[in-house]
Amino acid sequence: MDFETAFYSLALTKVRGVGSIIGRRLIDFFGSAKNVFLADKVKIEQAVGKFVAENIKKFSKWKEVEEEIKLAQKLNQKIVCYEEKEKYPALLQNIPDPPICIFYKGELEKDMLCVAVVGTRSPSQYGVEVTKLFSSFLSSMGICIVSGLALGIDTVAHKSVVGVGGKTWAVLGSSVENIYPQSNIPIVKEILNKGGAIISEFPPGVPPAPENFPRRNRIIAGISKAVLISEAPEKSGALITAYLALEYGRDVFAVPGNITSKKIKRNE
Repeated sequence: MDFETAFYSLALTKVRGVGSIIGRRLIDFFGSAKNVFLADKVKIEQAVGKFVAENIKKFSKWKEVEEEIKLAQKLNQKIVCYEEKEKYPALLQNIPDPPICIFYKGELEKDMLCVAVVGTRSPSQYGVEVTKLFSSFLSSMGICIVSGLALGIDTVAHKSVVGVGGKTWAVLGSSVENIYPQSNIPIVKEILNKGGAIISEFPPGVPPAPENFPRRNRIIAGISKAVLISEAPEKSGALITAYLALEYGRDVFAVPGNITSKKIKRNE
């Protein structure tokens, strides 16, 4: 980890009015997060407007940033930043709102071919079986399976991959040390033992929260070449991931539904 790059990148995420979209714009404009803070206020205004420029110039949470990075190091978490083009996942670099910082454990490869497998938290037996089938098959071809570590389809996908000795990346809606659900802590250990990774854009100390999961879903979609929906109801986080994937120009696939499943909406 490059401490200086992580320090200024994480600081940028804490500036009021700077989200992933504006953060990317600033880094692209000035070349690095450090250069953003060193830039003349007028030039910052030209890039993102007066409100954000003023907040950058009066930013004062430097101690908080330093403490979070040191805590990440203590917890053996790695950090890769958007501006580190030689290390940051290539596909994720190109979405409109990439995470400015990624905290992770395990091995995160820049050019890894990934396919996301996502779906309902309460799958039918049919959904479980097709998830096992596709996850293990794709893994056997050297593809990394990405999912969100949630109960149901996500858990089945991760378990299926580690069961055949493959790589899987779990993207969290909490910080890396706050595994959710806790029942999946043993799976996380297996993921890491098999050369996979657990990933989050949240610094240490962030618990799982409803507003975090859509942000997690965009990472799942953005880091993957394609998204497979194995089983999901009409309104679900899995479909949010699918819609995001389509926005990012990814391929989206859906397993045909079992005609006996109550989770499939059918025309009367």
